[in-house]
Amino acid sequence: MKITLLLMGLNLKRAILCKSFVLSTIGTALLILSGSSAAIFYQDFDGNWEIGGDILYGLTTGMQGSSGTPFAIVGILPLFVFSTTFAMEWQQRAINFWIIRVGTTKYAICKIIATAISAMLVTIVGFLLYGLILSFWLPLFSTFQTGNPFEPFLLAGRPMMYFIYFTLYFALGSALCAVCGLGVSTMIPDKFTTIASPLVIYIIMVRLTSSPTIPEYLQAINLVEGIYSGSTPFTTLFVKFVVILVLCSLMGVGIVGNIKRRLNNA
Repeated sequence: MKITLLLMGLNLKRAILCKSFVLSTIGTALLILSGSSAAIFYQDFDGNWEIGGDILYGLTTGMQGSSGTPFAIVGILPLFVFSTTFAMEWQQRAINFWIIRVGTTKYAICKIIATAISAMLVTIVGFLLYGLILSFWLPLFSTFQTGNPFEPFLLAGRPMMYFIYFTLYFALGSALCAVCGLGVSTMIPDKFTTIASPLVIYIIMVRLTSSPTIPEYLQAINLVEGIYSGSTPFTTLFVKFVVILVLCSLMGVGIVGNIKRRLNNA
């Protein structure tokens, strides 16, 4: 158990205390800023550029873009932090050291958990950084309607709870994409394939799950870019958490099997 906890700690330390984590969080904040620029920046009658609105309005608008920005934030940037580590370790023949000490299953579980947590942290810290940047000019919340299931928090005068739920909702999508990339890397241990594969899989799954007969909370677009509308904010977040947990667990079974198969065939 001590060795397993040591491996988990080393994985998380490796994921968070690295240049990729810093760059990915900065990239997240900049992409949201780019996506929300049309909503918060405007020209006055004299042609001078001004900034208006509030932080939550900018954040919500930035994550509702149609130019691929939301997927880049949720499904690409978080993968640079830790999803590629198995591919790197396999190519360097570095996994045997830990496999011998903790076993294949525990090694894979540590990888999956570290991948999911680091991906979520990229999104969370990126959202916080975006809010911090705009806090020099804008308030957290003034007044606007979102139409999403977290709006009741704004109507109740609890904008911070809106920010927390909104951020966690998309962070869960980041965890799903990152674990998906890790799973592909156990089949094709290549860094580029690991980063690119979630986009390809996402496009396919969006088409396969777009049928109205499929519940909204199981549709790929609502697991990554969109927001499933539950009866309450808590229900919305909890349902997504359960779905993501189940999907990551199923992928985890496949990841363990793929690693064992690779080791047996090595």
